[in-house]
Amino acid sequence: MKHLRYNQVWEDYDVDRIALAVEPGSTILMIASGGCNALNTLLEDAGTIYAVDQNQAQVRLLEEKIRAIRRGHSALWNDFGIPAQRRDGSVYSYGSYSRFRWVRQFFRATCGKHLERFLQSPDLQAQEKIYVEEIEPRLWRLPVRLFPTGLASFCGMHWRQVVYSARSGQFFLEQACRQRLRRILTTFPIRTNYFWHQMLTGQYADEQNVPPYLDRNNFSRLQDRCDRIHSVHSDLLGFLKNTESNLFSSANLLDLLEFVSPSLRISVLRELHRTCKPKATVLFRTFAPQISLDQASNYFAEDVSLSHRLSEVERTASYGGVHICTVVK
Repeated sequence: MKHLRYNQVWEDYDVDRIALAVEPGSTILMIASGGCNALNTLLEDAGTIYAVDQNQAQVRLLEEKIRAIRRGHSALWNDFGIPAQRRDGSVYSYGSYSRFRWVRQFFRATCGKHLERFLQSPDLQAQEKIYVEEIEPRLWRLPVRLFPTGLASFCGMHWRQVVYSARSGQFFLEQACRQRLRRILTTFPIRTNYFWHQMLTGQYADEQNVPPYLDRNNFSRLQDRCDRIHSVHSDLLGFLKNTESNLFSSANLLDLLEFVSPSLRISVLRELHRTCKPKATVLFRTFAPQISLDQASNYFAEDVSLSHRLSEVERTASYGGVHICTVVK
């Protein structure tokens, strides 16, 4: 786990499921990352999933999760559920997730007892009131408003994302995150938002409010299908160049397109266009409000309305935009 960066994905699968609309038996391309996105997609009865990552530690993490699934739900839950989140030396002790404890300490130091009241909100109306009146004024005091956007790299943000945010006028963390955070923490019950519940408390709320692959009710389907995932240690462009044409029904690129240079991005998109079927769906996210795909406009058509709608229901506050495109051939 020494070189592990992402212990889990920080992209909302409720959004992925709507965007990708996976059909049974389809072939899906994904970035492996924390592996939970591939396992969640498996529950949609995908026929084959290629989970690609140039970081071998991320590929090994996915393979560890699959081995735990084969041993049974208790093993999966112990290694990747609440027991692991509570245990020193577990997978959550490494990578960006391990830094969440500093975020928790910051929230507790600035908000104190008000944070406890927020976490115990009896309903969404009370949660919104506590956040707006008690949490937000304390969270965004003057010194915090001067934090540069680059501090988000502490939790996994790539340096190119800092550049794109600056180009869009988001030089300070407050400019990039204040409105996103208010929307997330006043629109969705904190108990059911497993992303932010673990950010603020260190663990999921309970066995029900977890990523779909950890839900006991989904386990038999997951175990029956885990052989359909092919983990691949490779950079995405290299993998695509060695892949047959018209293979993928959809692709989930996470936020990879913000990690690479503009020239490499175009090369990836061209190969993706070749390897995807006509009308395949391509999903990606951006921390900055938008990156330009003008040079690839002949290859992909974005569903602007759906992209905007799904951007509004993403529960992580990590992204300025969710983008859903269709392959044009």
